[in-house]
Amino acid sequence: MDHLAPDYEVRYARKSGTNVAYMSAGSGDLDLVSLANWASHVDAWCVPGSPLNGYFRCAVELGRVLSFDRRGTGASDPPPSSSHFSIGEWMDDLDLVLEDANVRKPFVVVANGQGAQLALLYAATRPDDCRGLVVVDGFARLSAAPDYPFGLPPDRQERIVQGLGDNWGTGSSLELVVPLRRHDPATRRWIEMFERMAASPATAQLMQRIIYSTDIRHVLSQVRTPTLCVHNCRSRMIPIEHGRYLAAHIPGSCLIEVDHEGEWWLSEFAEDLFENVHRFVLGTGRPVREERQLATVVFTDIVGSTDSAARLGDARWRAVLDQHDSIGRELTGRYGGRLVKSTGDGQLVTFDGPTRALRYASAFSQALSPLDIQIRVGVHTGEIELRGEDIGGLAVHIAARVSALATGGSVVATRTVKDLTAGSEFRFQDNGAHTLRGVPEEWQLYLVHEANGRDLSAGQ
Repeated sequence: MDHLAPDYEVRYARKSGTNVAYMSAGSGDLDLVSLANWASHVDAWCVPGSPLNGYFRCAVELGRVLSFDRRGTGASDPPPSSSHFSIGEWMDDLDLVLEDANVRKPFVVVANGQGAQLALLYAATRPDDCRGLVVVDGFARLSAAPDYPFGLPPDRQERIVQGLGDNWGTGSSLELVVPLRRHDPATRRWIEMFERMAASPATAQLMQRIIYSTDIRHVLSQVRTPTLCVHNCRSRMIPIEHGRYLAAHIPGSCLIEVDHEGEWWLSEFAEDLFENVHRFVLGTGRPVREERQLATVVFTDIVGSTDSAARLGDARWRAVLDQHDSIGRELTGRYGGRLVKSTGDGQLVTFDGPTRALRYASAFSQALSPLDIQIRVGVHTGEIELRGEDIGGLAVHIAARVSALATGGSVVATRTVKDLTAGSEFRFQDNGAHTLRGVPEEWQLYLVHEANGRDLSAGQ
């Protein structure tokens, strides 16, 4: 393997005071977006001595390759606060980079480790943008659960987090990640440098906790992008069962099991991976326009609208509704949503991600307080059907039923929303399991609060 560094360029994608660092290397007719695990630094991947030079050298043979540092890591800005580390924030970072780099669509994504969660969520939300998706040693969740027994139990999670705090930046992971170079002082020095450039010890611990709290299993059935899963059956950090689970739950996907030593097996065996990637990319064409996609659906409804209308009279009530509608439209645009329709005394809005949806709900509730009205809000992430300008599907019905259960101007969300906003500025209070009219099974619901404990309701 030739480990010479490929030529690359680093730039910043900038928007509204946010700076996200990304690197690009190579050229050609195809754009390939590389989504690595959370630890990264755009100047560390390709410098001389990096054990991952081989990976990027193979990647640029397919076309132009891009990779970026998520906010809070590497050369990118930190988030506004530690409560803004979440997969929703990283989706925004990815969008910013794709726009700044003028990425040609449809593009190919190669995602490794936790990057697979981001890639799968993006593919489910933007089915027309991705030509193909390659998931390397990926997982839908990392924590153990009764229906996910091969995940890590809480005691092992805590030991790993503690180990990150004690050993980050010392190169102690060399034996685990690149065992074939265990006796190479230059590789050890590079790993020491890379860890320190990627994050501080406290940030590394925080990021790992967020990963343990994130679960995208419900997204998998909605991925329509052709998907190739490649998983190392000797991985100790991400056992093969994670890869098998992905392949079993992503429609039409296939799994290739490899047998290599080390967690960063890509450093020595990149040719093996990209031989499969090359065949996979050649076998995928331009995606067909999908009429179904993943979205976060928000239903809002004015509390006590009939009584308010009777109290204020028709003319005054119409003026209040006009102001309500105007505020809703403005906030929908501000937070990147799409106003599907007005329901008379409420709105049906969709968002690419749940974090934006909850920010919209919070802002909408606060903005309506001077009008002396409150709204109740239901939020759910699921698959919707596109029907021209309208939408349909079970996710819409669920959001409507959840909204109907909200009281006192509160915001109520499903567990799927909670699982996708781990690490955000929102907190979730268990509101019990509920039967939703016309919807199968029971649904776990949550009252949504901001990090400061304030309930997301007008005037509270």
